[in-house]
Amino acid sequence: MGIYGRKTTHYRNIIVDQPIAEKYLKGAANIEVADSAVTANEDYWKNTRPDSLTTAEKAVYKMVDTIKTLPVYRRTSDLIYGIVTGYMIAGPLEIGPVYSLYSFNNLEGNRFRFGMRTSNNFSKRIEFSAYGAYGMRDREWKYFGGVRYMIAKAPRQVVGGSYRHDIELLGLANTSTIQLNVLASIGRRRPLDQLLLTTNATVYYEREWFSGFLNKITLSRKEWMPGLFQFNRINPDNSTTPVSQFTTTEATLMTYFAFDEKYVNGEFDRTSLGTRYPRITLTATIGFKNLLGGSFDYQQLKLQIDDRFRYNPFGYTDFKLEAGMTFGSVPYPLLNIQTGNETYGYSSYYFNMTNFNEFATDRYVRLFATHHFDGLFLNKIPLLRKLKWREVATFKGVIGSLSEKNRNGVYQLPTGMYDLAGKPYMEVGVGVENIFKFLRIDALWRLTQLNHPDIPKFGIRAAIQIGL
Repeated sequence: MGIYGRKTTHYRNIIVDQPIAEKYLKGAANIEVADSAVTANEDYWKNTRPDSLTTAEKAVYKMVDTIKTLPVYRRTSDLIYGIVTGYMIAGPLEIGPVYSLYSFNNLEGNRFRFGMRTSNNFSKRIEFSAYGAYGMRDREWKYFGGVRYMIAKAPRQVVGGSYRHDIELLGLANTSTIQLNVLASIGRRRPLDQLLLTTNATVYYEREWFSGFLNKITLSRKEWMPGLFQFNRINPDNSTTPVSQFTTTEATLMTYFAFDEKYVNGEFDRTSLGTRYPRITLTATIGFKNLLGGSFDYQQLKLQIDDRFRYNPFGYTDFKLEAGMTFGSVPYPLLNIQTGNETYGYSSYYFNMTNFNEFATDRYVRLFATHHFDGLFLNKIPLLRKLKWREVATFKGVIGSLSEKNRNGVYQLPTGMYDLAGKPYMEVGVGVENIFKFLRIDALWRLTQLNHPDIPKFGIRAAIQIGL
């Protein structure tokens, strides 16, 4: 059972024996589909098609149009959309994410959140989003409001802004979807208590120059306030003074390049179909002291390379290589805090055998590598071959250090945060993916930095991962 597709392409107005302008020979050979292609009426297509549709083709169009009007199709489509995105469509609005309606943590206790955003039925150019959240323990409201406007889709141009007052986890700014949801709350192996309260105002402009090459400029002002712990500034005599908050004012330029990358485009978001070439992301950030209340001057650089290597018939390897460096003296929340994982869920780009905030660096190089064997071994076993389970192996490692000016010069490091000091952290794992087409289970071992208290040295982790 499968799906078969047929494509017919007609070429008209062909020009030969004439030079081609150089601008058409540069860059990737991508076909850009006009926005009007999916909105043109039937009269347009009757006049544009070089040949009329066959009876069978007309029947296919009628069948598809009829299916889209059936209530069961609309309900199923909305349900799948809700599972994938977390949002449920309600006319001009989308309610969600449903996974974040309830969660719990040590700072807020029971947390209730209600959010929404405008749907494509409201506008295909502008999107508004907002949420409100309330913690039963701290009895404080958190809130968010954002807007983004699609200037153009080809080439892509987006402008937007947001204002957010909420808690977040050190090293993980996007905790709203990563940690503040019911699944992460239930699946934690340690209480979630390393939380900050932040107020962040942000504006950005994103411009794609051609398919696969874009820039994004972001300006932000952020206030940082401790949650269940406190910031302790180190004085010249090595004594400490509690600090109630500090402020950062930043400008960030992100450059992304992925030659010949293809996308499936929605009205605002899009999904990459990949490319045969490496994907390169360079991010440069400048912090300004005394600008809009900024407390520190600093600069940060981060380079990230993603790629896939194939070794037929031995499967393929996905890897992410990342290097970063911080210039200047900054408090530890602004350092490169290596992303740990304190849940029983598996994460491809976190260190699953480390605690949150276990390692802080101001210079580092790390590698995430996953090899998919594509059934090289399990296909030899008749029952497992029929189930289409697939073997997978992982390696994750980081090496880096923390300079003296950031280790003992600004804010005192909290308990449980360490300097790698040039010694690598490494973990490995083996697992099985494509279980029932959606489940992955890994067995993981921590290889180094084994002397820290309250750390896992071996663990079983699971993830929802759609397979074929």
